[in-house]
Amino acid sequence: MKKLFLLALLAGSVSLASAQKQAAGDKSLEVNFTPLGGSPISINYIKLRSFTSEAQAYRLGVGLSMASSKTATGVTADGKTTMFDREATTNITLKPGIEKHMAGTSRLSPYMGAELDLAFQMHSVKSEYEATPNSVETITTKGTNGYMRIGANLLAGADYYVSNKLYLGTEIGFGLQFVNQSKIKTENSLSGAPAIDDQTQGSTFNIGPNFNGAIRLGFLF
Repeated sequence: MKKLFLLALLAGSVSLASAQKQAAGDKSLEVNFTPLGGSPISINYIKLRSFTSEAQAYRLGVGLSMASSKTATGVTADGKTTMFDREATTNITLKPGIEKHMAGTSRLSPYMGAELDLAFQMHSVKSEYEATPNSVETITTKGTNGYMRIGANLLAGADYYVSNKLYLGTEIGFGLQFVNQSKIKTENSLSGAPAIDDQTQGSTFNIGPNFNGAIRLGFLF
């Protein structure tokens, strides 16, 4: 499947003497493309652009991922009832921004831009085990890997049109991020169990370069 896709891209780039680039009114949709990876196309993060002219576009990146797992962690004293950890993580990312495109060539469209970086992650672990022979206790911990992120990036990138309305691209950036780690809250279902105080994880501030290691694969419509 990966080889067929790469051949199709190559055929498109060879068959057309000049590929059509963006124009006023065009929109583009793109995904991350890693041709040598196990999953060549990832839709966990997609980006939509709207071109107000050949040289300017508004953009919005949207990321949504959800993961859950159930893991056996041990066996109770009677050797019959297995203990479980049920872990769940949800991440939501929004990146609105703007691009200014330069002349480039008939196929190449370099640009500079800026974007905001907004993200929120929720995380919980529900541990289940036998408290007594006739009762099951659950301890739920929320927020261990949760956070809220606010940041901004300056961007530089380029789109290369391999055929009409189909392009590959790359992008680098330099930005800052403020990450506030979620407060850890623990709940115990067992009646009479002592309350566990919330734990504050603090926050971090980061500044520096960032790079998307995947190739951007997109099309105009």
